Amino acid sequence: MSAGAPRARPFAACGLFAACGGLLATALVIGLACAQVGVRAGTIPLDTGTAPPKSPSDPRPQFTLLYFNDLHGHLVPFAREGDTTRVGGAARMATLVARIRAENDRASRPTILVEGGDIFQGTPLSSVFKGEPDFKFLNMIGLDAMVLGNHEFDFGLDVLRRRMSEADFPILAANVLTKDGGRLLARPYALRELPNGVRVGILGLVTDDTPETTDPVNVASLTFQPPLLAAARWVPVLQDSADVLVGLTHIGSEADVRLADTYEDFDVIVGGHDQVLIHRPLVEDDVIITQAQEHGLYLGRLDLAVAGQEVELLADTIYPITRDIPDDPAVAAMVASYTKRLDRELNQRLGVLAGRLNGERHELRHSPTNFGLLLTTMMRDLTGADAAVINSGAVRASIDAGPVTLGEILQALPFTNRIVTVQLMGDAVERMLAQSLRARGQPDGGGFLQVAGIRYADADSGAVSVEIAGAPLDRAKLYTIAITDFLFSGGDGYVIFRKEGRNPRDTGKLLARALTERIRENSPLSVPDP
Repeated sequence: MSAGAPRARPFAACGLFAACGGLLATALVIGLACAQVGVRAGTIPLDTGTAPPKSPSDPRPQFTLLYFNDLHGHLVPFAREGDTTRVGGAARMATLVARIRAENDRASRPTILVEGGDIFQGTPLSSVFKGEPDFKFLNMIGLDAMVLGNHEFDFGLDVLRRRMSEADFPILAANVLTKDGGRLLARPYALRELPNGVRVGILGLVTDDTPETTDPVNVASLTFQPPLLAAARWVPVLQDSADVLVGLTHIGSEADVRLADTYEDFDVIVGGHDQVLIHRPLVEDDVIITQAQEHGLYLGRLDLAVAGQEVELLADTIYPITRDIPDDPAVAAMVASYTKRLDRELNQRLGVLAGRLNGERHELRHSPTNFGLLLTTMMRDLTGADAAVINSGAVRASIDAGPVTLGEILQALPFTNRIVTVQLMGDAVERMLAQSLRARGQPDGGGFLQVAGIRYADADSGAVSVEIAGAPLDRAKLYTIAITDFLFSGGDGYVIFRKEGRNPRDTGKLLARALTERIRENSPLSVPDP
């Protein structure tokens, strides 16, 4: 590492991102494309190393940095929408981590394992047990450090502090302070000296938009400083203490680029938050920037050599977590114990429905139904959006009138869809509705949109006489639309959201969880007329 003065420099890859309308949209495209082709897919052999054998003439100490991010409670292998193959899984990842560590131990190459935030929220297993099994998993795989993500605050500070007290590893957040006295909520950094003498400093930075992406009540007692401001405070502290400086961030790839652009001291930035699969690390002026998408789908690896102030990237790998990797028995048993408890939770009565919610495939995918209207009205209420839409394929079953259980909710809404808002111009809304009407005529029809806050007439040319929030649609006006993360990522062909959408915001709220809360708080819940 060199001197710690802030600086400005061009980023070589920015032209690509700018041409595609912003880093987030481009990264999502890259991530989806890589997932479809199966990045470095295939059977994971016993010998998992990609680092070149250490040459006897190379005196430089080496180490491996393993990373993942945005697990969002996905401890159990799962099938993504539109696919039946079960991917991911905590027990599989545990096996892969153990194999790499064992191989590195034979080569006298130390291993560091880090996680880029957002362990909580995204599955019933995480939500019902408030992250308890998630943190047990992190302890069992020997995590070396994690940074807090915005969704770590979703269950409130008391729960977060409980989970932090259970962790066998440092939890980092250099820019989160209490309002009463300005005390740090977590450790700002971790410093680890490896057996080969290399000192690795890990600085944790959290997105400062956390008050907007979790329940504001949960963080009302906290201040989230801008990450660059916190870096200015803590990078100089680590300058004389560490040979390698790692930024472990949950601020998004675009902010990671700004961080690397501003401070030359970082050798590696491992990110999270926008859930991007960076297939090959970005390297700009010796700063390595990487991220491993989400949900435990991938484990990332960097093999590094250190010589004084210089850190060289020897090799990099993205491992898909697939069924070819056997389960770690201990982790599998732990996860199974919680899933059994979850099964009991699923039979709990949540409340009462005053009428039947119609989720019949042949009706839902061809016309508005009361289930679609209930969900989109709920999404609109939760976000304050002008309108809300959801693809009909997100709903997989009806729910009968009378007592309702959590299991029935999850049977009807089996996907881990999160509620997202995005802004679209009025002319884009018209094209979105035209695409929805075209989907209605397709054999599947899952892309037909259920809507709230939008009224329109169906004509051969598409949607006509469109009204939003009770007023005629203005093609030149910007509207806030509540959707799901599936639609934002281009699901059912709706690339319009990520290509033309502005100011996307992920609420972190699962659609199924939102409906659960709606029923609990309003029982007996009335059913709307479509």
